[in-house]
Amino acid sequence: MFGEHALGATGFRIPGIAQDRPLDLSIKAVQEKLSPAANRAFFSVATHWKLRDEDARNLLGGISNGSFYQLKRSVSKTLDQDKLTRISLLVGLAATLVRPGYANWESAFGRQDLERAIAAHLDC
Repeated sequence: MFGEHALGATGFRIPGIAQDRPLDLSIKAVQEKLSPAANRAFFSVATHWKLRDEDARNLLGGISNGSFYQLKRSVSKTLDQDKLTRISLLVGLAATLVRPGYANWESAFGRQDLERAIAAHLDC
């Protein structure tokens, strides 16, 4: 499910984005280009890990119900640098943890770990 494309493997290119250096997620054009794929990836991970909407909202930085459901309905909405960074971390984590036996987030980490991550709002 989360293979080489999710990890940015060599040879995978996003049209219009140079990948000879890390992407600057503060640039509006980069945000607009990456947002649709990041949005789909986030909701794919959230569905795969059976996250409750409340937990998914908190992983995005504690966004409101209205913003969350608007984002869920419209993959074309441009995400800000914070949300793109959070989604990148979550997708990377999910790609790393895809192993047999982990049907959802709780079976991989346990409920307490999820609650700690949400309480910290994934601050790094």
